[in-house]
Amino acid sequence: MNSGKTLTFSDLFNEVNSVEIPIIQRDYAQGRTSATEVREQFIYAIYDTLSKPLDQLKQPLDLDFVYGSLEGDDQEKFSLLDGQQRLTTLFLLHWYLAYKDKKIEEFKQLVLFEDKSRFTYQTRPSSAEFFDALVSQPFDKFMLTTGSPEDNKLSKKIIDCKWYFLSWNLDPTIQSCLVVLDTIHGIFSESDGFYSRLTEKETPYITFQFLNLMDFGLSDELYIKMNARGKPLTAFENFKAWLLGYIDHQGFSQIPDDLDLKIDMDWMDIFWSMSKKRKIDVDPLYLKFFKMMALFRVCEKAEVNRLRVNSESEKWINLLRGSSYVSMSRYEEMQCFDEKLLINSYQFLEFYQKIAGDEEKELFNELLSSSEYIIHTQFYALFAFISQIDSLDDWDERHSTELKGWLRVTRNLVINTRIDDPSGFVRAIQSLNKLSRHSMSVYEDFSVMEVGEIDFFNREQRKEEILKAKLIHGSSNWLPLFDLYEKHFYFYGQIGFLLGYSETEEDKYDQNKFKEYADKAAKLFSKELIKSKEFLIQRALLVFGDYLKHVGGGNFCQSTFGSSRVRDENWRRVFGTELLQNLLDEIGDDVDSSLNEIINEAKSNGWRQYFIDYPEAIQYCGQRVINRQSDTIYLLTKSTMRSYHSELKTFVLNAELKRNASETALETIVKSCYYHEVYGYEVPGIMIRKWKEGYLFISYQSGLKISYYDNENNVIEQDYTDVPNELINLMDTVDKIGL
Repeated sequence: MNSGKTLTFSDLFNEVNSVEIPIIQRDYAQGRTSATEVREQFIYAIYDTLSKPLDQLKQPLDLDFVYGSLEGDDQEKFSLLDGQQRLTTLFLLHWYLAYKDKKIEEFKQLVLFEDKSRFTYQTRPSSAEFFDALVSQPFDKFMLTTGSPEDNKLSKKIIDCKWYFLSWNLDPTIQSCLVVLDTIHGIFSESDGFYSRLTEKETPYITFQFLNLMDFGLSDELYIKMNARGKPLTAFENFKAWLLGYIDHQGFSQIPDDLDLKIDMDWMDIFWSMSKKRKIDVDPLYLKFFKMMALFRVCEKAEVNRLRVNSESEKWINLLRGSSYVSMSRYEEMQCFDEKLLINSYQFLEFYQKIAGDEEKELFNELLSSSEYIIHTQFYALFAFISQIDSLDDWDERHSTELKGWLRVTRNLVINTRIDDPSGFVRAIQSLNKLSRHSMSVYEDFSVMEVGEIDFFNREQRKEEILKAKLIHGSSNWLPLFDLYEKHFYFYGQIGFLLGYSETEEDKYDQNKFKEYADKAAKLFSKELIKSKEFLIQRALLVFGDYLKHVGGGNFCQSTFGSSRVRDENWRRVFGTELLQNLLDEIGDDVDSSLNEIINEAKSNGWRQYFIDYPEAIQYCGQRVINRQSDTIYLLTKSTMRSYHSELKTFVLNAELKRNASETALETIVKSCYYHEVYGYEVPGIMIRKWKEGYLFISYQSGLKISYYDNENNVIEQDYTDVPNELINLMDTVDKIGL
């Protein structure tokens, strides 16, 4: 055999009797978790090459050199020293495509000899047995499609075969093969006719360069030492090489000539510093930046029909936002790295390195560490602003001031809008892209806008930002006030309700009044009071009216500080209401004392008074939800009656019994009573055990009622002469408030 010969995988078996992985080699590793990126990158590269029709194939995908030596008496056993991972994956791909394209007999003729695989491992006997079985044994489950997704995994089907030994589960090479086969199946499942392309001889698709070490007078030991010094290219290095070649091929004329130097040197410092702080590799971080740039360009160009992004764009968005490897041919297919994006990306990295302040750097750090749509959208606002700048050489104080204003307005719009799917993300990006032409005069331009001129974002927040822009444009004294209170952890940029309280006449707002309300509201909605086990905010609001209004029940508001949506479903429901304004009007400088005074002096009567007087009733409601049915209120541990629940008046009576037991004749009764909460539609109430020959049960049925049951749960007519007057009087006291 001649050395340095270009071969395909099938050619190799026409040249040698067998290919053997010698015992000195490690296990097959491309299926390991740590090799996910390498594995997917390699298989996608093969897929992209095989996807091309023959007349579009410019050149084969060359897998570089494969080293080894010919051994045995006839010198026709090829002992592989370098190329183990690549050739093993090629072997598995041939097996997969042969079954898929119904060419398995053709494949067997190539690699099977006397029921033994001509491609084998000497590292472990079990590995050799597996390759023999994979080629020689029938596999009739290949096209099986019934059952769960887990059952349809290719590896699961192989393991379920009669010829598969459970002991093989302990062989790392075999387990790696199964993982790689699942990856191959995930990528090639929709392919058709690829086996013929893979084995094409005249115009081969996949090749490698064969070298016999003995022809060069090299020993195995020397080669192993040489090979140990080698280091494969990273995914980013491959991407960089492609990108620079792509730019040359496209003939882009406006991209600065020093782009390659910037990527290799200046900008590398940016990502190197980040990687050191996070203690991660620099290349994945660098590559994610370019993936995000591609993502933004795809979103800018995506078509949205009936508020939904088209399926093709959604596919690309999910791919770019994911952690999987993206092949170069897919970038070309998306046409995302056009001249405009590359120029804007260049300008952003220059801005980051030379101009960016702490806020801008934090946005960039979050972009590269987060997978949240909200974070990505906030960063895009920054990127869109920088993209509008003609030249960074002209950057001055005005640019810095306008950038701060732009980031403030867009942050408020973004974080107060639900963005949690590709369609919402695309619409947010396109809206910001459209708005960015106003970024250098954001307050002036927004002050004369109509709500309909801003696309997608929460309508109320759009109205609020336009109003605030008008006020700021009219008087710069408003800006520091807005800056201060928008940063409140719960207001989250949404302070329009405070402006509403400070409106003196149509479109006239009092700054002093605004500050007074804002100061009180900021203290009222502090983390301490929102989390208070005494529920001071809830109880004080109930003094002024029913803020729980909800079909079939009500929500007291939970002490959660999550997304805008979570806040909208809780305390933001009362923002702007007359109830909250009335409460703020009654609050003094010491908010805690004011709330306690309001609660202690409350005379609301009705059901609200129960919750004002008994905070434990609110505490019982696990998700702060109640259910109202006619004149009965149920306290729910979760959100529906299909969870454990209690009834309000009996719950309050039970609390009152425990409070007063030691001071009255009820002490003996209380020792033997407990509250009987129920699940579903049973009747909750107070259970008093060991009452004569049975027990008493106090429930609410259009009034508090005592029932007497014997030990067989039969109702016995109650003799009230035996029930202490203190209990009857207490029931009357609790019941008289009414619902």
